[in-house]
Amino acid sequence: MRRNIAAMVGVAVLSTNPVFAAGPGVNHNAILHALAPIDGQVEAGADLPSVNLEDAFAVNSAVLEPAAVRQLDDPGVAFRSPALAGFRFEVGGDTDATGGAAHNRTLSLRRAMAVSDSLVDHHGIDPARLDVVGWGAERPNDPANPASGINRRVEIVTLGPMGAQPPSGVCPKVTRQHRIWALALALGLWLTAISSR
Repeated sequence: MRRNIAAMVGVAVLSTNPVFAAGPGVNHNAILHALAPIDGQVEAGADLPSVNLEDAFAVNSAVLEPAAVRQLDDPGVAFRSPALAGFRFEVGGDTDATGGAAHNRTLSLRRAMAVSDSLVDHHGIDPARLDVVGWGAERPNDPANPASGINRRVEIVTLGPMGAQPPSGVCPKVTRQHRIWALALALGLWLTAISSR
């Protein structure tokens, strides 16, 4: 279970986790509060603080919607705050269940990379603080509606202080080499798809 705040683009979400809609009530302070570890620690087995960026992508796309790019301003400010400056975060991409498992895993990784790249490029966040992972359709936000757009999201989870081991069950860091491999795989899948037409 994770403490969760959802940063959404104009939709309401039903969830068992606490959810705050984007707008006047959700700003960098709310995101800072959602991601700040209680007592400054993240322990294995504890609820991991997290933020969801939902409805950030169109179907079958890893390009951030314009509203989602603007939503990343608040996490960017929060990540630079003294309270979070020394922490690492998992940036985990998720998809709906409309594609195949391999395609969804690659697509979700590309989505997580898009968010990570935006935080690095536009907000100056050190890429060493961001562990990128693609979950595919394994962790739907709305299990009753696996094809729902609510499941196309990126979740940012506080892993702990820089240099600390991530909590058990968290995917290992995706390196630049992994990114290159994933993009090469995606390109190969795309070329295979267009050549078989």
